[in-house]
Amino acid sequence: MAPIMSPLRRAPPLVAALLVAALAPAMAQTLAQSGALDGKLRVIERALESGRAETRRLDDQATALTGEVAALRARAVVLARAVQDRESALDAIERRLRDLEDREAALAATETRRREAMAAALGGLLRIARRPPEAVLAMPLSLGEALHARMILAAAVPALDADARRLNDNARPCRPPARGWPMNGSSWPRPGRR
Repeated sequence: MAPIMSPLRRAPPLVAALLVAALAPAMAQTLAQSGALDGKLRVIERALESGRAETRRLDDQATALTGEVAALRARAVVLARAVQDRESALDAIERRLRDLEDREAALAATETRRREAMAAALGGLLRIARRPPEAVLAMPLSLGEALHARMILAAAVPALDADARRLNDNARPCRPPARGWPMNGSSWPRPGRR
């Protein structure tokens, strides 16, 4: 059996040369396009690799920022609690201050009433003290009235003296002493003594 020959092998060399010449520009163009595509492919691959690297960098940065945001939120919670605690403490201090101011006003009002009563009583005692007991005997009083006045004075003076000392002790830390007012209570005027 005879070998089968392809039509190109049977064709004369001129036809083959023409065929190669005709196909050469197309092949050259295909090769050029293939080279250009390879260049474009390499550019695209480099761009993809660069994009992947940028994505990794941005992912790392996003992870770091997420951690920072979480830390800042935790810090904000701690600070908010501290602010609330301080506000609560401040409210308690303000309530205590209002209570103390109310108490001070009540004590001042009580002290004022006591001072007024004491001033009235001391004024009366000073008027009586201007008349010594001997002078009371010379007054046109009955013996019963004179004894009654003496008993009232004997009972009132120690109680008034104790009240005056207590008021004096309470007032000492609050105010400077008034001029001429005895601070130790040793020189309180007593009826019948000069």
